[in-house]
Amino acid sequence: MSETHAERRPLQIPCTLEVPGAIPLYGQTRELSDREASLQSANLAVPNIRKPKTGDAGVLTLSARGHLAQREPLKIPCRVAHVIGTIVGVQLNLVGLNSRQRATFAALLGSER
Repeated sequence: MSETHAERRPLQIPCTLEVPGAIPLYGQTRELSDREASLQSANLAVPNIRKPKTGDAGVLTLSARGHLAQREPLKIPCRVAHVIGTIVGVQLNLVGLNSRQRATFAALLGSER
């Protein structure tokens, strides 16, 4: 793996993880890098409903605020890497993002929060 990838940064960004067949997870990111993100969602504490599972494909929507905000939230394809308690780790797939979306994502990684 290349060493040029950004390290995980502790960033709290409002987000939603949507996985087909599972409840939408509303919460905030805890850490973010150009390869992965972890997020915390109280929805994972709700019993007896389908939650995302390791390997599930989905979409992580980041709702940037302030000067980094776009008209539409940043939607990033992802795959669930792990679910532990109220924390979900996802692997991000940035390949399909357009240049504006990539610039916004890069700005998020470089932002101080």
